[in-house]
Amino acid sequence: MNAHINGLTNRRAPIIALIALSAAALLLGGCNDQKKKDALTIAQLQEDNQSLVTENERLSNEAKAAAERAAAAEAEAATLKSAPPVTGSASGGSGGDRILTIAGDVAFGPGQITLTSAGKAEVDKIIRTIKSQYSGSRIEVAGFTDSDPLKKTKDKYTDNENLSVQRALAVERYMNSKGIPGDLTHSSGYGPSNAKGSKKDSRRVEIRILAN
Repeated sequence: MNAHINGLTNRRAPIIALIALSAAALLLGGCNDQKKKDALTIAQLQEDNQSLVTENERLSNEAKAAAERAAAAEAEAATLKSAPPVTGSASGGSGGDRILTIAGDVAFGPGQITLTSAGKAEVDKIIRTIKSQYSGSRIEVAGFTDSDPLKKTKDKYTDNENLSVQRALAVERYMNSKGIPGDLTHSSGYGPSNAKGSKKDSRRVEIRILAN
């Protein structure tokens, strides 16, 4: 009897071991499948995250560009607001001409033909106006003086007409150096002709934007 029981027991041992191995295999297979699923999920999350990062960078760049455009527009508006006003038609010119005036006492020292810092600042404003509103237009830079004859500087400039030409030329050359094409500009000197209400107002340089 004992021998019979022992025989059954010996035959069952391999079966139990086989069952155990099968169960372990199933468990291992399940673990591997889960790991694969987890790996795929992680890869997908990483891909989605990278897409979000790329999109965020694109939106950030667009926002930055929009802000720069807005700032440029505001700066241009401020420049135009502070630019010297258009004073009307040029005397003796066609009705469509426009004149931007710089006071001579601001632009030059007494008897001088070199632009002052304040004069350059005024010309810079006019240049910005020309570039934004009158790009491609022909321009005359006209110099004017008061009626007082030259005394201290007579040996240098001979007369008021020559002084006015030299001042106009100084403004024209400065405009050219700042990007206004030289083939669109020319200088003229009118001396004390076309005087204004006072000697101070008569001393001036006019930037005439020609209609034709």
